[in-house]
Amino acid sequence: MTSPPTPLQLERGVKKVKLKLFPFKIYILLVLLVSCEKPAYRDISPVEDNRIVVDGIITNEMKSHKIILSKINTVQNDSLKPVTGAVVQIKTSDTIFNLSESPVGSGVYLTDSTTIGLETKIYEIYINYNGNIISGSDILNNVLSIPIATWTTDPITGMSHFKFICNTYNNIESAMYILELDWSNVSGYTNLPYKENHVTLYYYSLQSADLGELLGPKLETVLFPIGTKVIEKKYSLSPAHAEFIRSILLETQWSGGLFDAPHSNVTTNLKGDAVGFFGASAVVSRDFIITP
Repeated sequence: MTSPPTPLQLERGVKKVKLKLFPFKIYILLVLLVSCEKPAYRDISPVEDNRIVVDGIITNEMKSHKIILSKINTVQNDSLKPVTGAVVQIKTSDTIFNLSESPVGSGVYLTDSTTIGLETKIYEIYINYNGNIISGSDILNNVLSIPIATWTTDPITGMSHFKFICNTYNNIESAMYILELDWSNVSGYTNLPYKENHVTLYYYSLQSADLGELLGPKLETVLFPIGTKVIEKKYSLSPAHAEFIRSILLETQWSGGLFDAPHSNVTTNLKGDAVGFFGASAVVSRDFIITP
């Protein structure tokens, strides 16, 4: 079962703007470079950052809910370093869920499989890691039904792509959509590696409109064949959670467009030496198959 996206996953689909240098400008640049008499050196050693990244959500699904704790990467493309041995709890006004690290040493903390979130309740996360106390809370808002997805199929290639999943702006609710696509059962695709016949797509509907979104870089169109199985889930987002998602999109997917917004820190609902977000969401889901 796919979990809501991490900040790293949200960077998927980012398009970079390529700057063009005309020949005269290139010539000037080369002259400046070769005319330097002394090389300049800068210390670009990574700066230590001891903050903990908190990534997790509780929903109204009865299952093991997951909280991932890791340390901030100070080296680009370095693997995540798990925060292990922490005490992690999810609380309400009348209930405490104790999470266990599983497997030990992974930085992944799970509730038991009977845990279920209740709508309109406020959920708080409590983390104690070597005396470093981190807390945060979110309200589990209800969620409206899923709008009907539409797609189109190229008559020549036979490949399809989505035309509509949700409105990017919605003045009634903010929501996140996660679609798991699987065409491993379609003839001609059955023996491919997993990454070549499966894909997970993320869409967001927010109660705010940004020029960076409307006029941002064009995203890649994901193609899939007729017969693809789709599992679609819609998650409610509280105002704070929606603002967290928006701040990440401004730094990643919406960055580099015609009206690029000033860069700023990603928001959080956490107190203590931490970044990230602890969320609470109601979920609705549906399954369907891509047809001609």
